Amino acid sequence: MSDMHEKLKHQQVQYLEFLSHNLEKAKKFYIQAFNWNFIDYGPHYTAFEGVMLTKALPVASL
Repeated sequence: MSDMHEKLKHQQVQYLEFLSHNLEKAKKFYIQAFNWNFIDYGPHYTAFEGVMLTKALPVASL
């Protein structure tokens, strides 16, 4: 089993989608706040990746 699979735990959130009326503003926020990387799939959809979070963090709305 790979290191990544060993880190994934039962009942851990694996996938999220966030809605935004301003995709560029949202991406800028998450890059600054969490240092996430984004891959754009057209003008209206983007995927992100970053460090796995192990505890909840409060995040202000955009």
